[in-house]
Amino acid sequence: MWDNYILLLQNLGLLNRNRRTQIENQTRSIEQNTNRKKQNQTITKKNIIFNDISNIDKISKEQNLSLKEFENYIKDLQDPLTGDPIQLISNQYLYQCKKCSVFYLKESFDFIKIKNQGKCVSCNGTNIQPYFFDGKVVQVINFNPEFVTLENLSLYVNKSIKFKGTVIKILESRRGDYALMFEDKPWVEGFKLIVFYPLMKPGKGLEREFLRSLVGKTITVRGLLQYHEIFGYEILIFKRNMILNIE
Repeated sequence: MWDNYILLLQNLGLLNRNRRTQIENQTRSIEQNTNRKKQNQTITKKNIIFNDISNIDKISKEQNLSLKEFENYIKDLQDPLTGDPIQLISNQYLYQCKKCSVFYLKESFDFIKIKNQGKCVSCNGTNIQPYFFDGKVVQVINFNPEFVTLENLSLYVNKSIKFKGTVIKILESRRGDYALMFEDKPWVEGFKLIVFYPLMKPGKGLEREFLRSLVGKTITVRGLLQYHEIFGYEILIFKRNMILNIE
């Protein structure tokens, strides 16, 4: 069509041959550049491994992703508090820390809002916002908690941690909360795992009978490490699968 238009202008005396050649060369150059860009975009998208989060800096923030590609992109991500997989599920809200880019499931976000003043358990940032998929690439990080010891607890306050220890005894508060003591000390002095009484209702997975059965057992637990001004260092959990192993 473009060639016919140029020929018409030339026949009408509105375009000489040299000018026609110049326009054709410019048009050909534009078409070649356009095709080259399309090829580069195809190659870039083809080479992206969406579940390899180490490649995020190599991916253009403006590149579009399909929903399926995004699901594959985040499939190896875990909730930084519980370790549960981050998934796009109907009616499943996701939240993201704007400081360190970890993703949270709603139940973890609700828990840290109440128990951790809304601080991120990865970086202690306070700007955690609902995440809505808009087809754009986002910065992500997979947070793997450190194993802590009795000697370095102070370095990980208000963060998600892992701890392995033997449950020496169980103490119960007046309200009904349980403290699984890792040290043979009073509640306010020893390091402990805290389970709040509402979580001990049948069907929650943290029933009293189960917790009592852990006395004398060595457990590996993942949870929120806090320092209470009265009760000292404690790990908080809200799901049974946050107790990772029982020996």
